[in-house]
Amino acid sequence: MVMNECLKSASYRDATIVPRGFSSKAGLYDKNGEYVKYSGKRQYGTDIYVFDDGGGGVKEKEIKYIDEKVYYLGDLRCHYGHFLIDEASRLWGILGENADVRVVCFLALEQMPKWLLEFFEYVGLPQSRLLILKRPTKFTEVLFYTPAYISGKYISNQYKNIFNYVADNVSKRGIPKKDINEVKLYLSRSNLHKIYRSFGERVIEKILRDNGFEILHPECMTLAEQVEKYMHASIIISTNGTLSHNVLFASKDIKLVILDRAHSEFGINNHQAAISLLFETPPRIVRCSTKNSNHAISYMGITEDMRKMFEEYGIVNKHVLRRRIESIMEYIGYGIFFAMSKLKHIIIK
Repeated sequence: MVMNECLKSASYRDATIVPRGFSSKAGLYDKNGEYVKYSGKRQYGTDIYVFDDGGGGVKEKEIKYIDEKVYYLGDLRCHYGHFLIDEASRLWGILGENADVRVVCFLALEQMPKWLLEFFEYVGLPQSRLLILKRPTKFTEVLFYTPAYISGKYISNQYKNIFNYVADNVSKRGIPKKDINEVKLYLSRSNLHKIYRSFGERVIEKILRDNGFEILHPECMTLAEQVEKYMHASIIISTNGTLSHNVLFASKDIKLVILDRAHSEFGINNHQAAISLLFETPPRIVRCSTKNSNHAISYMGITEDMRKMFEEYGIVNKHVLRRRIESIMEYIGYGIFFAMSKLKHIIIK
């Protein structure tokens, strides 16, 4: 449910931040050595926030001291979807505040990807404000904000405001505005490596392109280029998963259609279900996969549910026979690819 009153802020004097790879649990510790709740990462598939690197309290000999007041951001896994869901949700208390106060984080990778640096730029966090920890460090004061979204517990309007803030700054930096009614988007996975693609997706793309949809491959775009499209879209069609989370940058009256490529129980994951509470209209879930599809390997096609969605949104399959043949050829091509990959694996072994 949407609950804004759950958000809390706190100031911890003489607090210690412990990055990954040390004997203590990574996260924030108060001056008494007590672990601060929600300062860890969300364990995958749960609503539990904790790091468990083994060990107990912080070891004094490992700690360095910096006489400085800082914001706590914590772990950055540098995965786009996890960042939108987890790490970005701590930024609500930092937006537009204390530009001279640095923000402390620690990384899962050696360096930040470009999209993450770009996101931070649009929330007012240039690299000069980011302090990336390599070892446990005690600070004079640490400002801490609970996440604006915690899976299975609550989601808040402040969570959506983070992405509105990014969109507003994209607009201010000279990205041309368009008539919101002109932009219809399909977010595609078809340019990813074959092992991450959804079979049959290219055929669906062609049908949508014939009906005025713009096909986006987000991994080939800058964050600003993506956000400019999302914020001026009237409808977004996307497969379930990380791609559909990009609706966070769109207006609250956006129409979102989610194609269930994994034949999941509910058609969307729990994060997308929570995100939908922040919008005026719930997403339209469309079953478009075969029963043997899953999150790793999915087979998309023109199911009866897809036909109903086409009719509802005035989408016409103008070349039925051609698209059917293309689907068959695509399945055959992917079948050969996976057969050859398996054969190669057997030969190498």
